[in-house]
Amino acid sequence: MATKKLTLKIYRALRKLVKADLRNSHIAFGVKGVQKKIRRNAKGVVILAGDVSTIDLYSHLPVLCEDKEIPYCYVPSREDLGRSINSEAVICAFMERHEDYAKYFDRCLEGVLELPMPIT
Repeated sequence: MATKKLTLKIYRALRKLVKADLRNSHIAFGVKGVQKKIRRNAKGVVILAGDVSTIDLYSHLPVLCEDKEIPYCYVPSREDLGRSINSEAVICAFMERHEDYAKYFDRCLEGVLELPMPIT
């Protein structure tokens, strides 16, 4: 689970990305969109909401991320995750590096990589 400080960095980076990327080619949200980005070997960060009531909706995504060596983290609220990308409650999102918000993405990536690895 991401720390409170890292969660705020992630939300800020997502807001900057949505403003900078009008075609939404560097962001994907929802299970279908995130899964498509992962399978196409896109390099980025996967953000998963931690308060999803039926975890079976995206329980396969962490396994896919580990297979493709894509960093991922959990944030506390799906409503806040959705609000950061101007949408309804979103259960997962994928963000790629974009030149207009590279410093925000790099801070998020650095924070996600510092998180402890899950026990397997």
